[in-house]
Amino acid sequence: MEKNITNKKTNSKIVFKPLREYIQTHYITIIILTFFVFSAAFLMFSTFGYQDGSLVVKTKLNSDFLSHIPLIRSFSMGENYPVEYPHFSGVPIKYHFLFYAMSGLLEKCGIRIDVALNILSTIGFAGLMIAVYFLAKKLTKSAFVGLGASLVIMFNTSLSWIYYFFIGNNHLSNFTDLLKTSAFGSFGPYDDNIISAFWNLNIYTNQRHLAFSFLIMFIVIWFVIYSKSIKKLVLAILLIGVLSFMHKAVLMILFITLGVFFFAFKKKIKRILISIFIGFIFALPGLILLSVNTTGYNSNNPNNSFFTWQPGFLYKSTSWWEMIPGSDLEQFIIYWFLNMGLLPILALSGFIITAVKSKEESYETKSLILKVLNVIRLIYKKCVNPKTAWFLAGTLVFIIANLFNFGLDIANNHKLINFAIFTWGIYAFIFLKEIWTKFHIFGKIYVPIVMILLLFGGFCDLFPIINDDSYLIDDISKSKNAQWIVQNSNPKDNFLNLSSDFYFVLIGGRRVYLGVPYFNWSLGYPIDQRTNEIIAMQSTHFPKTEFCALLKMNNLKFFYVNVSENKINDKPFDVERFVQDYPEGTDLDYGIRIYKTENVCK
Repeated sequence: MEKNITNKKTNSKIVFKPLREYIQTHYITIIILTFFVFSAAFLMFSTFGYQDGSLVVKTKLNSDFLSHIPLIRSFSMGENYPVEYPHFSGVPIKYHFLFYAMSGLLEKCGIRIDVALNILSTIGFAGLMIAVYFLAKKLTKSAFVGLGASLVIMFNTSLSWIYYFFIGNNHLSNFTDLLKTSAFGSFGPYDDNIISAFWNLNIYTNQRHLAFSFLIMFIVIWFVIYSKSIKKLVLAILLIGVLSFMHKAVLMILFITLGVFFFAFKKKIKRILISIFIGFIFALPGLILLSVNTTGYNSNNPNNSFFTWQPGFLYKSTSWWEMIPGSDLEQFIIYWFLNMGLLPILALSGFIITAVKSKEESYETKSLILKVLNVIRLIYKKCVNPKTAWFLAGTLVFIIANLFNFGLDIANNHKLINFAIFTWGIYAFIFLKEIWTKFHIFGKIYVPIVMILLLFGGFCDLFPIINDDSYLIDDISKSKNAQWIVQNSNPKDNFLNLSSDFYFVLIGGRRVYLGVPYFNWSLGYPIDQRTNEIIAMQSTHFPKTEFCALLKMNNLKFFYVNVSENKINDKPFDVERFVQDYPEGTDLDYGIRIYKTENVCK
């Protein structure tokens, strides 16, 4: 007996010894990764929750979550196959939906909606920071560079502190007020300030799919570039196909990056070409579904192109009340200095250091022409190699974002610039590490000061997120209207909303004919065509023959009005006459009168 006990103790020591040794060797990395996970979990779970039958949503999430919650519910409470956009029923979806489909399937499996979404969001954001950390360590073998590059994601590098303490409508009287503020110093272009809204953490709490998509992109590149395994290459190609359904812009960034790496990673050319060409084939179904107009609809706007020449991103999108630049070039430079701070300068410095340190051999020759060619070859190889490739990829993506518009709203190019920030952060901290190690006294003073100047704007931008107010959205259990929808309609049913009140339909997993106009416009849906159809019906008081034809043609199983609304699409609406002409309706709460199409159009 004693012998058995002794053997068990010995075995446990053998089992736990490698683990203990690993922890002792890698404790810094473990602490850093734990910090990333807990920070991501706090960020996501504190901005979206559930309480007493209501969704608890931070006010700064209002716009995006009006789209995302209905999309999740269309998979968990509805039957959204083939996939349609809840705000524009009847035609194929044009929005990258896969992340929210995953959230919906988790809810369908019994996990509450907030937990389902927050778990995936935490995996995405923590995974993104972890991926950047390990990428930086791969390039530099430095935990300092890895941590610094990840902190650039968490604390953006803009000069937003200028708006918090010196100018603008939201500037504060002292530092203590910063700890209590719930308003961003600058949220351009929406508040007419120069510094844009797309660099702080609000972008990741709103667009929950963004960090997750970037995580997949980094995994794909890691499997292609930093692995020799055929199995991982196959998995990378499959993930490229998945990414086409999850985020088209990130997929484009992936292909651009692999294109740059084709020139930088000479030993990986074959793997890169295979991943690009076969990956593109796997991505085609998603690209065709989400990009190609298969409905025959026309947006009625000849300028609504999804690829246009539009230099400068958002630098001309505000009034520039802060100053009067002397020229467009000066305006452009000031715009990006205020938005990026010291990051581009530090990153360029880190790139130069990396290029200079790269080992490339030159050869002796007496020919002047060959000497010149040798110098050119040497410069090229020092600048374009595996150590510098990420800077080149990020910079190229940044340039493309400043030349072209890839959607109806130029603001959507921010994803490309977010990627540039990830890569530049690595090289910025390569430079700071070099200063720290090479200049013992000066470096110990210079680096902390520069880090504070670099990240202080992002630090200030944390508090409006932490202090943000919440609002409640009645879930199905608290909304009698939503309960009626769930109990009296099929999960695949579409609704014609002759009212601006449609959330009770969407929360039940169903879809509406005309939801939030901006969402539908930004995706290229023909909102003018549908709106004009309704206005035409409105002007003739919804004649039954034409009205029923519209309902049946668009597979609209229900329609409803709000008896307290006397306008639709900003046009007068005689709701009393409508109710008299169509007496077959059922009255719900808050003035909603709903009709089943088959009862009206017999």
